[in-house]
Amino acid sequence: YKPSWQLVGEQSYLAIYPLNRTQFTHQDVSAALLVELDFAGLIRQTTYNAWLYLGQALILLFVLGFILNNLYFHLVVKRIAHIGRITQRYAANEGTFKVRTNLSGNDEISALGADINSMLVQLENNHKSLEESEHMLRSLINAAPIGLLLLDEQHTIIEANPAAQSLFNMPQADLCRTPPEQLFSSTKQWLELIQGRSTTTVLTTTQNTQ
Repeated sequence: YKPSWQLVGEQSYLAIYPLNRTQFTHQDVSAALLVELDFAGLIRQTTYNAWLYLGQALILLFVLGFILNNLYFHLVVKRIAHIGRITQRYAANEGTFKVRTNLSGNDEISALGADINSMLVQLENNHKSLEESEHMLRSLINAAPIGLLLLDEQHTIIEANPAAQSLFNMPQADLCRTPPEQLFSSTKQWLELIQGRSTTTVLTTTQNTQ
């Protein structure tokens, strides 16, 4: 005999279990067991447990996110920012200030810091070599017995050695303010010289000599 279910409320059911009493009285007497089942409390408890587990999961995710964010900040962001500050300090001091990254470890960022330290050392050495070369070149220019004029890309005089100042009878400041074409006998000679069509030309020096 199969039981039957009847809905008696929103979450309540009446279960009817048929019973057979013929084994006791040898008569076909039918009986049934009535059981009322109320699932409201079970559903409330299940709903409460579901929300509780969801809240616990959200709190755990929040804590894990906070921990991971701190680890990411200290292990990645802070160290990369340190490298950025070191390179900015080096650039601001034009390579004259000895700065190095201070990163320890065996990860990629530490390797990057070590590479940057090597690059800074190489840049400092190159800067020192350049300064020494410039000093040597300046000494040679100043000691040259012939007049030398240094021009930039705009063909403006930026430096004149003592021989050139004596040749034109003008101090360096006046020579730097003078257009170079005015030092030649004609503008045509100046154009031929800067265009490479002539290697020699005539300078106008008589107007500046006493």
